[in-house]
Amino acid sequence: MMSWRAIPLILSFALALGPLRASPQASVQHHYYWVLIWWVPSIALLALGIMRKLRSRWVVLLAAGLIYVAVYLVHPVCDEIPPAIQSSFETVRTLEERASSGEPFRRLDGTWYQCKSWLSRQLFF
Repeated sequence: MMSWRAIPLILSFALALGPLRASPQASVQHHYYWVLIWWVPSIALLALGIMRKLRSRWVVLLAAGLIYVAVYLVHPVCDEIPPAIQSSFETVRTLEERASSGEPFRRLDGTWYQCKSWLSRQLFF
């Protein structure tokens, strides 16, 4: 049976995965803010969860550290595609077709975005 004391740790790990959701707020210029919105409560819950005497505290901290690093490297960073240049992305197929085939295009709030992982943006833009 799970202890109620594990609930802050479970919520902490769930919030740590929040930046993996593509969003217009995770723009190229403001993606740090997007990550912090999710991670500040996550870190607070993590601290709450490990404050009690927990023998496996270091295991939990190591797992949390690995999750935070992995999420930071692969969280989507979205760059808006203005309607004026949208046609240059639709040379052969529409953005809708390209998005459905797995290319990094998403329609968020009625606007098209090119969403790539943070690491991909750093290496290939």
